[in-house]
Amino acid sequence: MHRNRTRSRRRWILSCFALCGLALELPSGSQPTASPFKANASGLPTARFTATPVSGSVPLQVSFDASGSAGAAAYSWTFGDGATASGVKVSHTYTSAGTFAVSLNVKSVTGAQASASGVITGTNAPPPYQDVVVINQSGLSVTVTPLDFQKGNWNYRVTWTRGPGLSGSLVINGVTYCNQADGTWSVNTGYTLKPASTVKVDYYAVLAGTLKLTASQTFAALPAPVNQGPLPAYTLNWASPEVKISNQNGVSQLLLNGRKVTPVFLGLNAAFVAGGAAPDWSAFDYQLSQAAKYGVPIVQVNLDALSTEYYPDFTDMFFQHMQKYPTAYVIWRINMDELYDVSDPIKAMSLTNGTIADNRQELRDLSSAYLAQRRQTLRTLLTNLNRRYPGKVLGVHINSLVEWFMSPCFTNGSPVSCNTSQPNQIPYFAAYGDDVQTSFCSWLYQKTGSQSCILPTPVERSSTSYGNVFHDVSQKDAEFRAVQFARFLAERTANAVNTLAKEIKDVTQGKAMTSAFYGYTYELTNFNIVVGSGHWGFSTILNSPYLDALVAPHSYVYGRQPGTPMFPHGPMDSPGLYGKLWITEDDTRTVLCIPENNCDAFTASPNTLGTTQQILRRNALTAAMRPGNGLYFFDLPGTGWFGLSNDTPDSDGIWTTIGQSINQVKSIVSGGAGSYSPEIAIFSDDASLAALPMYSDPTTNGVGGNQFTTFQKSILTDAAYQFALIGTPVRHYLLSDLLSDNFPTDKIKLAVLLNAYRIPSNVRQTIRTKLQTASKTLLFQYADGLMADNDVPSPSQIADVTGLPVQRGQGASNLSVQLNYAGLSGTYGNPGFSVNPWFYVDTTGTSGIQTLGTYQSGNAVAFAKKDFGSYSVFYNGAPGLPGAALRAIAQAAGVHLFTAGVGDVVEAFGNTLMVVAASGGTKTITLPAAAKVVQDTGASQIPICSSSCTQFQVTLNTGDVGLFYVTPQ
Repeated sequence: MHRNRTRSRRRWILSCFALCGLALELPSGSQPTASPFKANASGLPTARFTATPVSGSVPLQVSFDASGSAGAAAYSWTFGDGATASGVKVSHTYTSAGTFAVSLNVKSVTGAQASASGVITGTNAPPPYQDVVVINQSGLSVTVTPLDFQKGNWNYRVTWTRGPGLSGSLVINGVTYCNQADGTWSVNTGYTLKPASTVKVDYYAVLAGTLKLTASQTFAALPAPVNQGPLPAYTLNWASPEVKISNQNGVSQLLLNGRKVTPVFLGLNAAFVAGGAAPDWSAFDYQLSQAAKYGVPIVQVNLDALSTEYYPDFTDMFFQHMQKYPTAYVIWRINMDELYDVSDPIKAMSLTNGTIADNRQELRDLSSAYLAQRRQTLRTLLTNLNRRYPGKVLGVHINSLVEWFMSPCFTNGSPVSCNTSQPNQIPYFAAYGDDVQTSFCSWLYQKTGSQSCILPTPVERSSTSYGNVFHDVSQKDAEFRAVQFARFLAERTANAVNTLAKEIKDVTQGKAMTSAFYGYTYELTNFNIVVGSGHWGFSTILNSPYLDALVAPHSYVYGRQPGTPMFPHGPMDSPGLYGKLWITEDDTRTVLCIPENNCDAFTASPNTLGTTQQILRRNALTAAMRPGNGLYFFDLPGTGWFGLSNDTPDSDGIWTTIGQSINQVKSIVSGGAGSYSPEIAIFSDDASLAALPMYSDPTTNGVGGNQFTTFQKSILTDAAYQFALIGTPVRHYLLSDLLSDNFPTDKIKLAVLLNAYRIPSNVRQTIRTKLQTASKTLLFQYADGLMADNDVPSPSQIADVTGLPVQRGQGASNLSVQLNYAGLSGTYGNPGFSVNPWFYVDTTGTSGIQTLGTYQSGNAVAFAKKDFGSYSVFYNGAPGLPGAALRAIAQAAGVHLFTAGVGDVVEAFGNTLMVVAASGGTKTITLPAAAKVVQDTGASQIPICSSSCTQFQVTLNTGDVGLFYVTPQ
């Protein structure tokens, strides 16, 4: 190291000669005595010249002077870059970096010759003047010392002291920390800064290696972000593999330089480890070593900081720990929104009185300034990673930009402040700043031609005139603006994700993989914030050429217990249609979860090794059996949920399961003769959510938030979950996926529309051509199709898409329905409040309609079926059909049912069948065709049917995962 540093200093000294304009004399090999321009006694001339300067940054102009030569009558120059000249004094400009051999040839009047040579060095050196800006808490003693000059950038050591035991030091380099927009470096000294802090900023200037403090400023609060405007193009020579998502046989695959890689991997939270008072890397190191042992190809690492709060101190330490698995490919998970000093404060409006709260520092808005800052920081991060971890960086996962959505500032009708202790609170729907106003006006005019672009107030966004459920844009201009504003915010969020993903692609020349949390269609209906969440630009995200994968945890509401399905946050099968991946974050609170990790959050954790293994196996195999899906096991708190060196029995058991599951995943084959594909498609719709009230409250539309949330959850999330229990696999899609050429129309026998309140004309036509044909069955519910292109609600639109005479009922209804279908009885519906609007099927004068359920109040038809020759339609006016009824609908549609009843979970694809036992006992499995069956236990493979069979039995305990390879005969 000392030798390398010496070389660096020598290079710097040579550069200093150039900077200071010093001349270096370059003599010829022999120096006989002679008079200038005259031959000496021997008749030979001598050649001698000087060059000023001999090195420097390009473009480099060098002056050459051969006046010191003797006996010369002619002077010929070659400059080493293809250029030549003649004369005693010449000048030449070098335009590219390099080392150039300069030659002077002189000739006497008699023709005798002599020559001299030298070397000129052109470099891409940094400008002689650079700033270092150090932001520190008031009272810190900070010093900045220049170390050396390497690879075109200065290295400095920044040291700070704040009393005994409170000190730190780091080395900064321009490649890593240079702010490309203004040429300055910002270094946060490691102490958390809050908006109310007193912050001192020291400015250091460096001129030709001399450092001095030029100015200091003290701020009572952190300065507002600066709108950097358009950033210049910036591209790296990206050293890591090219990542592509390839679609083969209808399955999206992850390719690294053309080689297929299984997208089942490990996620570690390095930031949580490094951010502790006494960082303990033991769990991180152990899990990383286990990943290496079991051949997990990819590790996702949470840096938690595009900010400089952890990153400078943390970088060297982190890369040392990564040596536990030096060949791992890494996906960097980075938080885009965690520090106030890089946020864009916004204005928020009260629900109850419409007052504006200025400068809400804890809120965020996706303004151009915000995105410019994030893009700049991405450039810094990618530059450093490319230098520090070359060849192993697969890509970047954008975290915390759109994942976390809390209740708005006016929850429960009270104009209270948002909780400032939760900096991840990002209620974009509360944004009322000038940037939002301007952007909305422009967007609305482009989309609709309307110039009525006054931002709708929270009350207007939460008030409905089509009963207590839907906006009616034909009644009030405010409701028109409310619907459009909800769409605008969703599109704004989606475009922000695309902007940052594009930045990653541009910087890495399209090679790095990009992913982001998005698409929580099911999960967010459990909260009274669904309309303003920002997740309803899903179709925009799916059609983006810049985003490779969407990421979401598996549901916190359903599926955290053994014997249940791994239920998704949203339409997990949509991305595969667009050449993208859906990657599930498996943050299972394993048996190694410690009490302070809040192990029972949302749902009880698996508290034994056995139940942990059941859930991990189920999750990995579920993801693997869905085209275009992947999964990673995520140690969320960094405490060792997936392995501890001091608990080897449980850790070994967990990793044995992970290793076996990865091997089983590799055995799953798609396509081929007799290959099975799921026959039920469940559709959710993002665009329809704009028609709902933003915040349901008795003061706005007369319905309490919890009641309204329960109602929407029963329509969407609960219904989708019940289908997962009927004994056959289902696929979860977005309604707009029907427009995709890759949608598997020929495989689907039953199409279920959950919340498709708005079905535009192009989708209606596609429903007719793709679904209302060829022995297919459709299930519509509640208000599917209520609106078309103009957003005006009308029951005639429901009748248009269903083919049934659906009418709006008078007043309100509790939607309590008496069931009478397939031998089933009982009641369902009744969300806990009187719903308006409600709908029924008018069978008066219409033949061929089967009545399957009636409203208890008034006896109107709530549940009906009609056969239309080549296809059949079910309509259900109230949510909450029991699983047995859904199973009967599937059976009537000709869907193959693998198990005997409701409860056990089935996944099937290609040559593979998985059964998750809801209860213990002997299970009878019925196959769609005669086949040979082998059970894979993970430890061994056991023949079940050595010859052809259409049915077999297997004994499973509650929560057991049975995996079978099926070979049609």
